Amino acid sequence: MEEWLIRVFVPTVIAITTMTIMLVRIRKADKALNWRKLNSSVHILNVSLALFAYSLTFTALYVILFGYAQGIGSFELMRMAFFQPLVFVVISYWGLNRFMRWMLRPYVRMKGSNVLYLKKSIYQGR
Repeated sequence: MEEWLIRVFVPTVIAITTMTIMLVRIRKADKALNWRKLNSSVHILNVSLALFAYSLTFTALYVILFGYAQGIGSFELMRMAFFQPLVFVVISYWGLNRFMRWMLRPYVRMKGSNVLYLKKSIYQGR
């Protein structure tokens, strides 16, 4: 149980934190520069950085705490650090991107009507 917690949970928290910070920064730049739609290269860069954060944390914890001299080999460590979490990182980035887009939207839609209400933080100033 403790090994799973260290090997999976800690890198996952760091990857999700990295994704959240990057998405907030991109949304703020989007608002400042008045981009209409984010370029796909921005998403590829964000997924790459999140995968890098996960893999680096996983590799560091695995090598330091569990000992690299167990005979696992470099390719097996790379497979466990980079290739196995790729699907998880892409799916969690997709979900977090949709959630952040919803959270950072400056308006609220009313169901059943064409009316949009600005959030209080927009017209009251932060």
